[in-house]
Amino acid sequence: MKLYVEFYSTLRLDLNIKKLEYEAEGELTVDQLLHRLCVDVNQKIYEKLVKDSAPIIGTNILINGRNFLHLNSLDTLLHDGDKVQIFPPAAGG
Repeated sequence: MKLYVEFYSTLRLDLNIKKLEYEAEGELTVDQLLHRLCVDVNQKIYEKLVKDSAPIIGTNILINGRNFLHLNSLDTLLHDGDKVQIFPPAAGG
């Protein structure tokens, strides 16, 4: 399965990666993808987006333009060719 993953905001700056094509065997959920990205790209991705098995408030992940919170959150099943856009929580005022 091939996924197209894009990083935004401070996550893009921290990783120094704008986007990548991610190859995976079998089916993946959003949660599993984030765990694998920790191993393959950067160990801190998961902790910037998830705490206590729930998305941190302000984390926004789009699957083909649809917010993962309106799908099945971290349990959303990904499919071949999906575009995954990851936005970390933002601070400001």
